Amino acid sequence: MSAPSHSRKRSRQDAKQEEEFLVFGYEARIFNDSALAEKIDQGDYLIPWRSDPASKLRIDRYDVRHLLEELPSSPTTNERIQSDQQCDEERYADLDSEEETLFSMSDDERDTYLEEKRKRRKMEQENKLFHYDYRNGTGNNITPIQADLAAKYKAPATMAMPTTEEQAKIIDETAKAVVAAVHPNLLEIRIQARQGNNPMYRFLNKSDELYPFYKHILWLSQSGLAAYGSDSSDNEDDEKETARPPSHIEEVIEKTAKFVAKSGQELENRIKERNAHDPKFSFLQPGNMYYTYYKTQVESFQSRST
Repeated sequence: MSAPSHSRKRSRQDAKQEEEFLVFGYEARIFNDSALAEKIDQGDYLIPWRSDPASKLRIDRYDVRHLLEELPSSPTTNERIQSDQQCDEERYADLDSEEETLFSMSDDERDTYLEEKRKRRKMEQENKLFHYDYRNGTGNNITPIQADLAAKYKAPATMAMPTTEEQAKIIDETAKAVVAAVHPNLLEIRIQARQGNNPMYRFLNKSDELYPFYKHILWLSQSGLAAYGSDSSDNEDDEKETARPPSHIEEVIEKTAKFVAKSGQELENRIKERNAHDPKFSFLQPGNMYYTYYKTQVESFQSRST
């Protein structure tokens, strides 16, 4: 049975309507106004920046910068440095693994750390691990070594002193390296992160009893009073000029001296220029306390190669 004729007509009409579409537009008039265009180019229609009345900046009235109610202040240099230090402290806070610490140590540091650890374990087992508090000011428990160190470094009577010459030497060398660095605080953080589990470097913690002694040595070095003690002979001056750096700095000095001795002064100039802001390479500056030691190492490597 076929469909009615009127149904077929309607379906053809619907198909025809679906194929048709309408496009129309509005007329846009373009005016050639040279005077108005020149004013726009010159900024005559710009308005002052509403968010900053003191600013001389003029912007378009539809600029989103008008919506800013409060302008953020740019951080100062001190705030930026303090922020970087806090980030470094958080960054190195998890470096508490003994394996990581031993891996970053030099051979001498590793041997010293392990030997100190064995001694402490043995003393703990024998119940001979004593703790002396020298901050009471009584002076009854001060050993001859501590008395000599107090006189040498002109330390106050109430200040806790190292119990060994080795500990005092590490504190002294670290303080001198920090003072000589381009960025002292950054170098101190790096040493603390690298020696996090080394008991010989606990003095870098503010809660440690030797921290005041470390700050005292820093003050002596910064104030130019680093010639400790009463003797000031020429021999002591020579020893001061050729002071041996800490092991973590000595390793960098020896590697650099070896390459410079092989390649010449031009390589030293390139290294100095490339690492001008790196505290690890501050020994390349003539005024640095380890500059003489570095030059001695260069001459030593040069004499070996000839």
